[in-house]
Amino acid sequence: PLAKTRAFLREATADNSLHMHKDVASAKSLLEPQTPRATVITCADSKIQNGAFDASSENDDFTVRNLGPQVGKAKGSVEFGVEKLNTPLLLVLGHTGCEAVKAAMMDTDELSGSLKNDLEALHVAKADAHAEPTPEAWLGAVVSNVHAQVDAALALFGTRVSSGSLTIVGAIYDPRNDLHKGYGKLTILNVNGVRDAARVSAFERAVLTPVQLSEAVNQTSNIAETAAETRRLVNLALFQAQQELKNGTPSRARKHRAKGEATAKSGKGEPATAKPAEPKAAAPETSEAPPAEKPKGKKGSAEKPALAAAEKPQK
Repeated sequence: PLAKTRAFLREATADNSLHMHKDVASAKSLLEPQTPRATVITCADSKIQNGAFDASSENDDFTVRNLGPQVGKAKGSVEFGVEKLNTPLLLVLGHTGCEAVKAAMMDTDELSGSLKNDLEALHVAKADAHAEPTPEAWLGAVVSNVHAQVDAALALFGTRVSSGSLTIVGAIYDPRNDLHKGYGKLTILNVNGVRDAARVSAFERAVLTPVQLSEAVNQTSNIAETAAETRRLVNLALFQAQQELKNGTPSRARKHRAKGEATAKSGKGEPATAKPAEPKAAAPETSEAPPAEKPKGKKGSAEKPALAAAEKPQK
């Protein structure tokens, strides 16, 4: 144990020295007040790090970690991110192969009081106390806990969700490929309490791949215009997706995309995507300032699209 401790501290000191000399500009940028776009509550598992879904998480993710994860045991920290830092996204992130979930499914009587108390806060079905849970039951418990924690977050922040200032997303990071979508895939399961796979998938497509995005970025002439147009289009796509979640009806953007795909399949017309319809009016300015832009040194000049709750366009 002492050898491992020494090795860790020796490497940490060396890595910090390298960081101080190579990333001076990055370190100085952290002198400004934090402006994260997401409050992330995830598991304390050492194998699960934010770099798996955010390559530049500094000043972008306000991260809270505990066993599971679980909202109730970190209520104050989560509230700080959502209500004090005003992050527009609360991401509840579980992961496949979660040892905490597995332990909660089994007999906890012989554990310490504090550990038992933490594990009992996870919303999972108990397995046979004398046998390890099956892979299917283990995965089911991970999924079940994510949904339960989204429900817990909705109970705390439902007013913000209703006003459109907060989106609560439940997702699973899958390093084991238990969901059969690829090793290390981040899969969204729940949006503001909506679990229906078709509606969540529609929301995910609208938010992550706005049909106008690539065309708009190609047409802009400078970085500032690109960033502004990206934010506008992602906000519009998010609003359309939120409307679908409420109404179960396809957005105009997706109707347009479906029509284009049908035309391409029938062989009529050119396969190129037609210019999408523009909204009647741009989203109104709000009194609350958007999160400040931050440097993304390794990602290039353009800002990463913000997954933020959108304002409803004026009629």
